Amino acid sequence: MVESVGKIQDQRRPAGEVLLKRTRELLQHDELAQPLAENLRRILNDAAKLLADTPPPTVIAATPTVVAPTAIPVGQASPAPTATLPLVTSASGTTAASSGAESTRSAVNVAAWAGSDDAEVVAFYRGEPDKIERNRQLVRALKRLYASSQVAGDSTPKGVPEVQLIEVLEVHHIVPLSLGGADERHNMIVVTPTLHALIHSDPACTIELKTGRVRLFGCEFPTRVLPAHNG
Repeated sequence: MVESVGKIQDQRRPAGEVLLKRTRELLQHDELAQPLAENLRRILNDAAKLLADTPPPTVIAATPTVVAPTAIPVGQASPAPTATLPLVTSASGTTAASSGAESTRSAVNVAAWAGSDDAEVVAFYRGEPDKIERNRQLVRALKRLYASSQVAGDSTPKGVPEVQLIEVLEVHHIVPLSLGGADERHNMIVVTPTLHALIHSDPACTIELKTGRVRLFGCEFPTRVLPAHNG
């Protein structure tokens, strides 16, 4: 994962080079001076967040262009001129933007969601698309099972359709794949993007599905674990 962020060629490149430098410096220190496990975990968490932080979409042709109408026979009504709408380029492809209220409703689906530890999974299984797809099937199954965060207090607004909630929820690997964690449902938990970011920012965070507890920044939160969690 650290090698992957060190090879990034977009605006994230400086941050990736810093993480690569931090790793090299860490490996040169004695364990008594720089605890390896704790510092390496922080570097890997930063690398996962950097890989997930995809560049923002680029808007092309902000001004609609009017297509000139063809010649119309005498006595026939002239059709209204049509306009080509701007294109929005995102990780999921290029899509024509809508106008008015339709633009607001469709904007949710323009950019690909970067959560669910997907960047770490892609980096870990580089060159093994079958394993990446297997992981995404596990993620989809868990998100459909809960349709909300498993952690008490990690709520989402009432009234939002379930299909949209499932789309934005994220699945976190309790023990990262890069640290030997299993890519299985017993090593996964469903959370909101906000809590997911907090989990990654606390190196001392502990998650125990057997006891139904998450300890984050010194606070404990009850956690819901359904009988069908492990499939």
